[in-house]
Amino acid sequence: HNDGVRERFRKVLADERMDLVEGFGVDKVLPGTVVLSNGRELPAEECVWCTQAGAQAWLRASGLACDPKGFMLVEPSLQSCSHKGVFGCGDVAHVEKHPRPKAGVFAVRQGPPLLANLRRAL
Repeated sequence: HNDGVRERFRKVLADERMDLVEGFGVDKVLPGTVVLSNGRELPAEECVWCTQAGAQAWLRASGLACDPKGFMLVEPSLQSCSHKGVFGCGDVAHVEKHPRPKAGVFAVRQGPPLLANLRRAL
């Protein structure tokens, strides 16, 4: 997220006396403890996982054209760039000509054009 959003969240977390730990992966989660990649153990009653979208391995394995991150490459019509009878949208797909971040708002906006294009294709 942009710097403004990050700062707002940092302030909210600080106001609520919540610790923010950044820059380390999580090796494992045990009852009451999170173990970071640097070996540090954090006591934790609750964990909130914030992750990025990640492509599923089956997409690349399917033979569909994918971008370097493994997301299905689609035309603006949401049709696969390599298989015209296949459509994809949301976090599974990457629109080559109009790249967008992987965010729910963009996936939701793709619903109506996907429906219209599927109807046309059928």
